[in-house]
Amino acid sequence: MKKLPYWCYALKSTMGYMSFWFSVLTGFVVLSLLNMLLAERIPEFNLLVMMVLYAFLVYSIFLFRASNNAVYSRFQHTLHMSVRWFWRYWRLDYFKEHAKVAELLKQEFIQALQKLAKKNKRIRASTHKWVYKNVICSPEVQKIYDVKVVGLGDANDPDHYIVTAHNILSLMSPLYILRNWGRVRKFAMKKRLGYELELIPRMSKLP
Repeated sequence: MKKLPYWCYALKSTMGYMSFWFSVLTGFVVLSLLNMLLAERIPEFNLLVMMVLYAFLVYSIFLFRASNNAVYSRFQHTLHMSVRWFWRYWRLDYFKEHAKVAELLKQEFIQALQKLAKKNKRIRASTHKWVYKNVICSPEVQKIYDVKVVGLGDANDPDHYIVTAHNILSLMSPLYILRNWGRVRKFAMKKRLGYELELIPRMSKLP
């Protein structure tokens, strides 16, 4: 696994896993505010805003919603976590009903991989130990994919650990996070051993 500074992993995760429409909405609000402040000083700023919004539109063409919790980039051939219907997770107490949350997460990931396998899509993914052991190594996935571990984290190298706080927080409601902030913060910021994977569909073994 290629070594990168810690801030690079944080930036990569934030850009890779963030919900696309949330990104568009946030970007639109920020650009609108900047436009109000800078339009008179910088005449070309309106053109810049249009170019950025156009880039968002082009990027969306390459995204495919594989399941409730995963999107696939046709351009990069990568799978990222991005929850669409948050309420499926928010109705559960993350810590008291952690087994139910984990099972729902697992099944939705498997659904995404099964759908992509039927479309004969190769997948590259950066993930961590829980996903690898519970999703990638599950019989349902092993039956339809040849899995290649491209990079395996070194437990003695801090650069091979990742933080998935953005994903974990998306599984909890804002009110739940506020009420359990101390425990949530400690759990979400925990570093997990990273994996770089490549999945190749076995077309003859699709369900």
